[in-house]
Amino acid sequence: MSAFTQLNELVRPKTGEPVPIPDDIIAKVVAALLRFKVICSEFNVAKKHIRIIATEATRTAINSVQYRKEIKDATSIKVEMLAKEEEGFMRALGVASGFSDVTGLVMDLGGSVSFPYGAAALTKKLEALRDGKSTEESDKAVAKFRAEIKTNFTNAYSQLGIPEEMIQKAIKEGGFPLYLSGGGFRGWGYLLLYMSQTHGRDYPISLINGFSAPKSDFKDVERLKKVAR
Repeated sequence: MSAFTQLNELVRPKTGEPVPIPDDIIAKVVAALLRFKVICSEFNVAKKHIRIIATEATRTAINSVQYRKEIKDATSIKVEMLAKEEEGFMRALGVASGFSDVTGLVMDLGGSVSFPYGAAALTKKLEALRDGKSTEESDKAVAKFRAEIKTNFTNAYSQLGIPEEMIQKAIKEGGFPLYLSGGGFRGWGYLLLYMSQTHGRDYPISLINGFSAPKSDFKDVERLKKVAR
């Protein structure tokens, strides 16, 4: 049995400056893990079967050592840091566990499991590209960065080793089913969910897990901007 501690990107939204895990968050995590231990005890789960696993946000936090020490001191359980390959695999398992039949690609942005294109990282990067430049210069810089992103994803896709039958099916159906994970995608998903519950649409469940949307809606950036306002 495992307890997963995961934090969002620990940076200031406007500057991208790293910040420590706040003391109140540490206290809440410790309290949750202590409760988790109590539940394990009630179900006769041996201590050797309890693991506390953390991801990249914990690894790179300014006060990561203090954070993990406080958890260890309170619970007597050492925090294990997932390697990026393991983290990506666990995310894929998390997606798969939410569906009865899964065939497609899983995508997550940010952290160590993929390219550094999470919401906070992208905000910082785009601000840096535009800082001190004219409109023309900044537009060129952003266009170059967009091309870099496209190249990186194209190269990554070529290395996935996708089974030929999946590729042929995607060709026939106009693309792969894409399962998305992560904070940025989740925010985008909530906008799409809102669109599916208004303007004559009646999607009945206000839960983002398992929600799906057609490619045409996902790519309709201008409409989603209006929803976000």
